Amino acid sequence: MKTYINAYTATTLRGSQIPFIIDTDEEAIQVALTSCVRFDKNKPRIVYIPNTSDLEYLWISEDLINEIKDSSNFDIVGEPEEILFDSLVI
Repeated sequence: MKTYINAYTATTLRGSQIPFIIDTDEEAIQVALTSCVRFDKNKPRIVYIPNTSDLEYLWISEDLINEIKDSSNFDIVGEPEEILFDSLVI
């Protein structure tokens, strides 16, 4: 745990040399965002890829929509929605 705390407070997660194991998706995103030092905390730019073996669908934060809406590489297939953390635990 000491390695986690040192890496987290130093905002250098890679420096721990061991993967972080976080209990929930919400906590994982919070840890990831607080470890970033050069971004607008009010408008985080996040890409969530549920399955890296299947890249047909991915989720992006609202602040990225303007950057991809004119791209021929992406189709926006839904409206923005709130992330429901821990809504179903199996």
